[in-house]
Amino acid sequence: MSGRQGTFESFRSQRGPRGARRGREGRPTPAKAELLKLLESAEKQDLLDRQLKREMEEFFEDSARLAAQALRKLTDAERKRIEQKVVGELREFLEEARRRSGDLAARLKAHEDRRRGNGGGEERAKGSEGRPGNGGGTSPEPTKAGRSGLP
Repeated sequence: MSGRQGTFESFRSQRGPRGARRGREGRPTPAKAELLKLLESAEKQDLLDRQLKREMEEFFEDSARLAAQALRKLTDAERKRIEQKVVGELREFLEEARRRSGDLAARLKAHEDRRRGNGGGEERAKGSEGRPGNGGGTSPEPTKAGRSGLP
């Protein structure tokens, strides 16, 4: 046992001076303390820079996303406006065509009624074969400059 104790004592004696040296090495010199402060400051600054960069990237991503949404809404609104304009113009065209076709039908009926009243039955007997417009009846009057048509 004395061998073990001797080894322990020798270990303890060797450890003592190293421990004292560690204590002195644990406290940095003023130059080393200044370097540590600079290093810590640089690390903090680097961390803040990375955080700022990440926040700026998120800001620009959000801004781009918002701008894309606004552009889509604007595009949708413009498309809807154009669609409404086209539908309105088409509706006006169809109403005008319906009105004109009604006017044409009324003029055709009036023309046919006049023909029948002016001896249309005699013309058919002379070989018109029942087709309107054949025979020597009155010709349609010009309705617009240079164009013949029904009154």
